[in-house]
Parts: sequence; C-alpha cells; structure tokens
Amino acid sequence: LVKWSPDNRKLALAIRGSFTTEDSRSLFGVMDAESDGDLKWDWSMEIEGFIWSIVWHGNDFVVSDLEEVEEEHEDGPVDRNYMLTIWDANSGEIVDQHNTNRRVSKWNQQGTFGVIEEYDYLSSTSRVEVVQVDNGTVDMVFEDTLESEGYFSEFNWSTENQQLIGVSQRDHDSRYSNDIYRIHMWDVEVGEKISEFELPLFSAGDSLNSYHLDRSRLFFSPDGETLIVAGATVSAWNVRTGTPIRQIWGYLPPVTSISWSPDGSNLASANP
Repeated sequence: LVKWSPDNRKLALAIRGSFTTEDSRSLFGVMDAESDGDLKWDWSMEIEGFIWSIVWHGNDFVVSDLEEVEEEHEDGPVDRNYMLTIWDANSGEIVDQHNTNRRVSKWNQQGTFGVIEEYDYLSSTSRVEVVQVDNGTVDMVFEDTLESEGYFSEFNWSTENQQLIGVSQRDHDSRYSNDIYRIHMWDVEVGEKISEFELPLFSAGDSLNSYHLDRSRLFFSPDGETLIVAGATVSAWNVRTGTPIRQIWGYLPPVTSISWSPDGSNLASANP
C-alpha cells in the first residue's frame, strides 16, 4: 500500500504480511518524496499484523488500519484484533489508538471519516459505525443497527464527504427472484439516517438480472442531492426523498464508469 501526503512531499508505505500467525508482520513507515528520485525512509518499523489501509489526515498524521491474528484454533475459528492507529508522520510516534470490531470498509477522501460494518449471519443484522479522525484523535461518531436487512455490499461517500451511502443486500423470499438491494444514506455531521429506499428487481429470467454493485457504480451529483446507480441500468435517485428521477434500461455489458459534468447538468457513462 502507498499513499501520497496531501502536499505531495511524503509517501506512506505499508508492505503487508499474511493473515497467518507464522508471518503476520507488516513493514510500515513514511518516505521523503522530495529526494530527487532517491526515496529514503524518514522512519519505518515492523508491526505485528496485516495493514488493510492507510490514509493521511492532513500532512502531519497517518492512520493505519491493522488486523492482528491473536490465536488460531484447531477447529477453525480465529481470534482477531482490529486497531486504528494515528501516527505522527514526522516522528513515527503513536499519537492515538482505537479498537474496532472490524476493519474500515471505506474512508472519505480527506481521511476524516471511516465506516465499519459488523454483520451477524445468524440474525442477518448489520451494525454500521462511523469513526472520525480529528486533531490527532480517533473516536466513534455514531452507529446504526439494521435488523433483517442483510449485509452491506458497498459503501461510498458523497462529494462533500458529509453523507455516507450504503448498499445492503439480502436474499429474496422466493428462490426465483434476485436479492433485494436497498440504499441507505446517513448525514455524518448530524449522525442520523436521512434516506432509505429499495432498488427495483429483475426476474431471474430477465437478461438484465445482473445487478451486483461495486465501488465504480455509485455516484453522487456535484451538489450531493442526486445519486446515480449504474449497472445493467443507469438510474438517478433523489437523495432526500428516495424517489427515482430517471431510469435508462438495457446496458449489456453493465456500465462500469460514470462522470458528471462540473455544473451537474450532464452525465456521461461508459461500459466495456
């Protein structure tokens, strides 16, 4: 993993180990990117565990998302520990640490908010947590529990990074139908859900039934008021009311990329 600092002067680098207890160490540190092409460590260290992500918070702090295997049992279950650590980017000293239930699924662009999901398969219940990095500290901002909604197949952040979007997925009651997808939207600053709606389903015999979503298929408009969901269809949704604005059918193969014009008046899509 490698990440530029916002001022382009430094690189945070993580050379990750494996999930196993035999070799779970990661090399982590910060490099000087202004050394005339000859990269040099400002500082580095070996860490026990697997680093899932690194993100800069300003130019002075780097956040690492670490998963550490504490113990492996013969019957299969593995004890894991998850830790968010804020590092001083100049000295390599630990500024703050925060234990989490799972790894961060998605950071916003500024590295100020991260979303974590914990899913219980037996009850089909998801707990969504949002953590905030602010002035060298990390704290949980809010959490939301969704019962019988299934698991979240994707998270993303709005353009202004104040709204969090999640796509939940659960099995349909009938074996002849596809999974049910729902869009959930939270206002991070207020700490509450602002919108929720279900995406339309296709029948199993429909040639457009491939409705699996990934990160490249969820897009906010520049003002954050419209959500584009792109796959076998391209649909526009009102974020506040959850009502569809427009839907265009018949993309095979599915759309993989969307781009808004700067003024938000036009939309371009591409599929392979």
